Amino acid sequence: AISGDARNLRAGSYLFRTDEGVLAVLGKLVDGAAREAIVTIPEGATSYDIDDILAAQGIVEPGAFIAYVRAQSHPLEGRLFPDTYRFFLQATTTEVLAKFQENFNQKIQDLLPKDEKEARRILILASLIEKEVPALREGRIVAGVFEKRLKAKMPLQVDATLCYAKLREASDHDLPFAPCTEVRKEDKAIDSAYNTYRYAGLPPGPITSPSRWAVEAALDTEPSAYWFYITDPKTRKTIFAATLEEQNKNIARYLR
Repeated sequence: AISGDARNLRAGSYLFRTDEGVLAVLGKLVDGAAREAIVTIPEGATSYDIDDILAAQGIVEPGAFIAYVRAQSHPLEGRLFPDTYRFFLQATTTEVLAKFQENFNQKIQDLLPKDEKEARRILILASLIEKEVPALREGRIVAGVFEKRLKAKMPLQVDATLCYAKLREASDHDLPFAPCTEVRKEDKAIDSAYNTYRYAGLPPGPITSPSRWAVEAALDTEPSAYWFYITDPKTRKTIFAATLEEQNKNIARYLR
């Protein structure tokens, strides 16, 4: 044995770099549990939210994770699966991302189409569903509404995409960002490819990492007569409408 520490190894999941020496590996195995943090990434969290969560637990420096994610050649928003993770404190961004990618591959990859372009489309749809409705049944109906609107070249008009557009803009300019609790009229005029009020079609990428049920909803849409929906702010129930007149009545009843 190299040292007497060998008898004090702690059980757990470890990730080692290929350039780490034997003593560094042993050090992690001995005191790893004391230097770990357990974090839960909630459903609907964006990469920006994840950066805040990781930084708050001392896993990475503030801003380090989002900078690393945005520097990758392949977009990673949508592939940071919401789950509970165990990380080393002061881990490298490479180590953190490797765990996210491994978990995504285990939990979501098997659901997605083999075609990369179609898989990305499903992830984008699922991310919208994740932010708009709370469960699979409603998600399947909303997915059907989205598909009808896309086919008819109608704007999707998803409020959550406006919040994401504002979040990206704030991050790009190092500006503070308050939680997006209400969409204002002026927000709908934002010149962003993520503004689904201004531009028809899907946004260029996912706006969050969807849960498995949201991906299932995007893959198994439920046809209906509906073209519109709103969320009752009191009950969080989704209220559907088949016509614009009916939608306007629902807005007057539930949102004013």
